[in-house]
Amino acid sequence: MAVWMVNREKFLDTGYILLKEERSLSSPIAALYYEYYDSPENVSENLDLLGEKIQCIAGKEYKKFGTLQSPDLWDYSDNIDTLDFLLKKNMSGIS
Repeated sequence: MAVWMVNREKFLDTGYILLKEERSLSSPIAALYYEYYDSPENVSENLDLLGEKIQCIAGKEYKKFGTLQSPDLWDYSDNIDTLDFLLKKNMSGIS
């Protein structure tokens, strides 16, 4: 926040979190970056471009808000079925 103030960058201090319009996936601790889009198609295009950099998405056409920290059994981190990976790894070690 101090750097933003020194550089006279626009941001909003809510008292709990800092909001800044910025096109970046990574924001500093206690800050949230956001950006505006002209249409839903622009959002979809941007999400497609980001591809592997995004682990999950919450929204009307995606996962329900509030469910991202409660994954289903078939929701695999980085789309890797951990049990299948371990079973294949174990089988390859058996002669």
